Amino acid sequence: MREKDLQEKLPRMKQKHLETRISEENVALVRKQVAENNQKAAQLKKEETFQLMQKYAEKRMQEEKELRDLVQQVAKGHKNPKAAKEKLQKLKQNIVKEVSEHNQELLRQALEEEQVRLCENVKKISEIHAVESLQRDKTSRFDDTETAGHQMGEMSLAELKQRLAFLKQSQQQELEERHSQILQENKKKKQDMQEKLETISLHNRTLAQAAANRKEEKRAKQEFLKQLVDQDETVLALKKKLEEQKQQRRQLKLLEKSKTKPQTGTPAAAQTETHGRQTSNRKNWEEINQQM
Repeated sequence: MREKDLQEKLPRMKQKHLETRISEENVALVRKQVAENNQKAAQLKKEETFQLMQKYAEKRMQEEKELRDLVQQVAKGHKNPKAAKEKLQKLKQNIVKEVSEHNQELLRQALEEEQVRLCENVKKISEIHAVESLQRDKTSRFDDTETAGHQMGEMSLAELKQRLAFLKQSQQQELEERHSQILQENKKKKQDMQEKLETISLHNRTLAQAAANRKEEKRAKQEFLKQLVDQDETVLALKKKLEEQKQQRRQLKLLEKSKTKPQTGTPAAAQTETHGRQTSNRKNWEEINQQM
């Protein structure tokens, strides 16, 4: 019966041991995946930021070159200011379009630099319009709310500033919303991870408690069996018999020692001693026979 119980317990113990190992492997795998995802996200963001800044740098260099050419043309009294204004207006439209098409997550980093660049462009455009106005009328003053009047739907400098400010505000709001969403997602992921770890920890504690309970049950069972054995009548009788046999063996040893002692004194004393030994031996044998 014990062998059968042992055969049934061994697979269960092996199964629980494997479940514990699986839980440990799951914890290690989850931690590794989280670390890899964080590393990949950081690397991707770094690469995208580098590409964006490189693109902005190239774009700024090209625009600054075009602006320098335009300023030189206007300053020298170019014969066709209309074409220069059209080109400048197209450049402004491209700037607005370029700002609106960029990734919202990465735009926060480049927006400050873009704003500085646009302010410089606006300043240069103002200087161009001021030069043109001076050429037309030396007494007229530059009004940034007026348009050049060469194209339909074109914006004045004031409108362009207002549009850019509104665009910056909208993009900032979208970035804040995206940031809040990312924080909530990260919080939920951490909460899910914590729940998984708590579940695994509870499972491990349950396994440890079950193992301790099994050990205590085994110890109690062994103690109970020992008590049963100690109280068994047959066992008690055998113990008693064993003790009696030990006692008999000790008495026989004493008897043998008394026989081997040398005889001393007178013949009468020797005869008396011999008679006493015989009487003592006879009594010992009688006691042994009675005990047996």
